Order: sequence, then structure tokens, then C-alpha cells
Amino acid sequence: MLANGFRHPAILAKDAATIDVLSGGRLELGIGAGWMKEEFDKGGIEYERPGVRIAKLEESLQILDVLLRGQECNFDGKYYQIKGLTGSPRPRQGPRPPIAVGGGGPKMLALAAKYADIISVATPTSKEGKLLLSGVTLEKTMERVDRIREAAGDRFDDIELNWTITTIVITDDREQTAEMALAALDQGFPPNIEVDTKLSVEDILSSPYLAIGSFEEIADQIRMVREKTTMSYVGVFPTQMDAFAPIISQLKGE
Repeated sequence: MLANGFRHPAILAKDAATIDVLSGGRLELGIGAGWMKEEFDKGGIEYERPGVRIAKLEESLQILDVLLRGQECNFDGKYYQIKGLTGSPRPRQGPRPPIAVGGGGPKMLALAAKYADIISVATPTSKEGKLLLSGVTLEKTMERVDRIREAAGDRFDDIELNWTITTIVITDDREQTAEMALAALDQGFPPNIEVDTKLSVEDILSSPYLAIGSFEEIADQIRMVREKTTMSYVGVFPTQMDAFAPIISQLKGE
């Protein structure tokens, strides 16, 4: 999942098409407006206000849709201008590689519902680029899915929904671990989360974005999230892949 502000869409389209060719047509291109201010600051890139970042992403999505089809793009937008550029190389997938858009706020979800093949349902962020704790609950996640369904209209059945587990803790005592997580939040850890509400142990244990328990309990939790939200597949952070590997066998064939 790439931050749009880091790359010009014409360059991104060429890079993505090349990856699709080299991988034999296995690319899913994920893109979002970019939410982590720290990344922009460290890269010396201006962290613009949300409305600008979202508007730029919308223009990028229109450009990528054309270029990733190997077609000629002529685009005169507020932020990007492209004149007679043909997408190359031609991707292996047709009509183009699937585009995933990640977001959690109402405007981002509406944008994703309009353009994306896959929507990564994320938690909302603050203007300062921090994740809002209130967004991690199952209830709020279901509300975001409903918002996508309303915005997408007839497109909804053609959109695949996913979510990403950010933290996996293998434990025999789920409740105690959840209590420890709440205590850490009270102490300001992790620093990229804004504690805008008070959560319960049950909120933590039912959150789609946190996986706490035995392998079997986490597998059951994933089944529950899929049933209640209609999100069809789950991703994990690269740092959590080894922890998640044994859970795959629990879900095999489902």
C-alpha cells in the first residue's frame, strides 16, 4: 500500500506495469493518500492538508486507470498534467492490474468506492497523522463497510474488501493481554495512536486489527470478522508474518 504523495502517477504506472510483467501478472497495486506525517517529514516531502492529499489521489487514480491499460493518457488536472503519454510496458493482467485503495475516513471511503477494485478498510486518522483509537473497534469497522456499500451503489458487489492485522500476540490469556494493551495506551504507547476514546477489554479482543490469543482463537476471531463485516480477506504487517503463519493452516480451505 503506497502513499500517493511519494510518487508521480506517471512514474508509478511504469513501475507497477513493470512489476506486473516481471511477476507474471501477480501485482495488486495498493495506494492511499498517505497518513503518517512522520514519513513525509523524514522524507522532506510536504504533508499537505487532508483535502489536498485526497484530491491528488483522485487524480492519480484516474491517470493510473488509463496508463495501466497500456492506453494513451491525456489528463489536465489541478495537480497533474499528462499529454499524450502511453502506458508501457503493457501489464500481463487485463484489462489492468487490480487497484486497491486504503482509507478509513468518510471522504477516502467514498473515493475508494468510486474507483477501487479492492478497498483496504483502515482506521481513520487525525489531521496530525495519528491513528484514531476509536476506529479499531468492530462496531466502527462495520460502520465503515456500510458507508462503502452506500457510496458504491451497484459497484459494491464487484469490490473486494480487506483489512490488515497490525499486531499479533500469541497467548493463553487473552483478557490479561488486552488489559496490558489498554495500560500501554494509557501510557502513550504506541506514539502513532491518538487515544480519542476509552476502550474496553472486549473492544480490544473483538477488534479486526488486533489478533490476541491462541492460534485457534485468532482463527475464530478472523472468521467472526469476515462474517460480521463481509470483508473477504485479511493482510498482516510484514513484521507479523512469522506469527501469523501457523494460523493459515487453521483457515485453509475456507
